Amino acid sequence: MFKSELKKGNIQALRNASLWLAVLVSCSPKETTDSNTTTSFVGSHRIVIDTVLCEAELFSMEGYFRVIGNNIAYIQSDLASVLCFEADGTWIKQTLGPGEGPDESNGLLWYHGHLPDGQHLVFGSGYDFRLFDSEFSTVTDKFRFNWHSRLGIYETSDLEDPGMYDFHYRDEPFIDSQWLPVINNKAVVPVTINDYVNPVANLTKKPDAFFGHANTIGLVDLETGELETVFRKHPKGFLENKWLYFYNYPYRATDAKFIYVSDRLGPEIEVYDPDNLQLVETFGQPGKYANPDLDRYDSYEDFLSALGSGYQIGFSYYTHIHVDSINSIFFRSYHIKDTGPWGLQAYNAERELIIDSKVPFRFNVIGKIGDYYYADGIRDEENEILGIYRFKIKNE
Repeated sequence: MFKSELKKGNIQALRNASLWLAVLVSCSPKETTDSNTTTSFVGSHRIVIDTVLCEAELFSMEGYFRVIGNNIAYIQSDLASVLCFEADGTWIKQTLGPGEGPDESNGLLWYHGHLPDGQHLVFGSGYDFRLFDSEFSTVTDKFRFNWHSRLGIYETSDLEDPGMYDFHYRDEPFIDSQWLPVINNKAVVPVTINDYVNPVANLTKKPDAFFGHANTIGLVDLETGELETVFRKHPKGFLENKWLYFYNYPYRATDAKFIYVSDRLGPEIEVYDPDNLQLVETFGQPGKYANPDLDRYDSYEDFLSALGSGYQIGFSYYTHIHVDSINSIFFRSYHIKDTGPWGLQAYNAERELIIDSKVPFRFNVIGKIGDYYYADGIRDEENEILGIYRFKIKNE
């Protein structure tokens, strides 16, 4: 996929050395490990994980991995650049970088998605969408997120009007995959009502109205950049357990037929028809290692105060989702506690849970190359290590 250039450096010895970041706990007593792999069992299914270290002399901590063809790429959000590697971590080249030229990109690269024709779709800090060629080296198009064209209706009470909504960007560390799914030439984006303008469903002052009536997902037309429609209310758990501010974020994925949504609150995974936006089915089970306790606050001000005083995530929540439509496997990661191991679930075509295992921290499944699935990933600033996980699922 990427044309090779002269390597900037070679840390082959380090990459070949085993990097063991976590000892996984199996879902049954049967588990084996060696210097660079872990084998974990769930029923008759076995997941084997090892680590691929990437040859990167310098890299940003604000980034995320993608599988692109038979290669992997590390998208550096704050540096507006992309580090390209072979599947075994061998350096290929760097593309993009700050600037106004056709092979440059200004602003932060917040979210990334793939288009069916191989182009890359990025939503950035300029509140614009940018299209890049399959090599991720040239800007092919750029257009604004056209949500602000109807700001005048913010004072109305019509919560179904897309003009009420903004892109829901969370300014948090890059521990999920910043996924931007696309279906039918529309980007499936998280949306929220502007808290400081709208008096009808204001999260800070009227959480009952917000969690009870506001929509959470929007479809952006990639021809015009317009937020075309909004849909999907918060699950009832948000009203039953008030002040769940941290959980207010939906993760999204698509395949050729459906839109999938999973909230941090979980454990339900919702499946929507992209044509009529109706709920088709719901599936999902609680994570085996998830803590059922919820992170509650008496007010939004208390939540903001906690954020400002060194917020520690000492509770569980569900995060990144990924669909392998070829093999009909659905993956979902979940945070267990603090910076320790995460959990990974996998469901088959019948929506049966076939895997629920502890995995390393920041383990987001992003695609498959050959026999291996790849998961984002390792960013170790202190030891200057950038890496990605790969694993196999075996039915035994």
